[in-house]
Order: sequence, then structure tokens, then C-alpha cells
Amino acid sequence: VIESVPPINKFEVAMENGGEGIVTRDLAALLQFADTHGFNGAKLVASLREYNDYANNGWEVMQPPRTESMLPMVGPEYYALVVYPAITFTYGGLEIDPQARVLNRAGVAIPGLLAAGSDAGGAYGVGYAGGLALAMTYGMVAADTAGWK
Repeated sequence: VIESVPPINKFEVAMENGGEGIVTRDLAALLQFADTHGFNGAKLVASLREYNDYANNGWEVMQPPRTESMLPMVGPEYYALVVYPAITFTYGGLEIDPQARVLNRAGVAIPGLLAAGSDAGGAYGVGYAGGLALAMTYGMVAADTAGWK
């Protein structure tokens, strides 16, 4: 047995922090929730019913193709949550030099303090190069700066 931390109920966390969501067994309530939040509730319910019909009676003709393990989405409860697009990286972060050393407010490297990935700021300029590219690049530079070979 491998011990771990208890799983996080992200729906519950979202609701505790002002999220807009519903848990319901009633498709009419789901439809109303969707309509109230700017979505097409009738289309949502129709799509759900169509999916369930295919799952029960014709998974092999669905487009795109599905597998036999496809299960219908039927109660006991439906969860709906309004999700807004968000920035998953930052243009901010700690200011660093080309050797990945963190700079103080005067622009002087702080001895022994290195940053890479999303912790490093000011590397993007006018575009986004990708978090993994930045993490790998500055991670390697930081390792080199720290003397790791």
C-alpha cells in the first residue's frame, strides 16, 4: 500500500471559492442552469440524451468512433460548473539574468538563488515560448550556473 494525501474534490473547492455550479438529478434544472449562464441548455440536454442513446444502443456508429467501454452518463447526479479560461503561466515571476540567477531590486544577482520555469519572469518578451521549453532551458542554465556537470 502506498500512502498518499486524500484526493481533492475540485468541484467542492470551486464552489467554496465562489464558483458557479450545480449538482442535480433533474435534467430540467441542468437545462435551466445552462440557460441562466449563457449556454444552450436545450442543446446540452439533447446532446446528453443522444450520447446516452448511442452508449446504450449504438456505440459502434458514433463519430468520432468510440469503444465498447463507453458508458452512458446517467445519474445519480449531474455536476455542472461554469469554467472561465485562465492564464496558466505568468509573465511575472522573479527577474533573472542569462545565467538564471535571481536579481534583487537593484539588478544584482542574489548569491545562490536561481530560478527557472514559471518562477522566472521577464523571459517571454511579446510572446509565449511554452512553459516546458522555458523550464528546460533555464533549468539547464541554472544547473550549469550552480556548477552541476
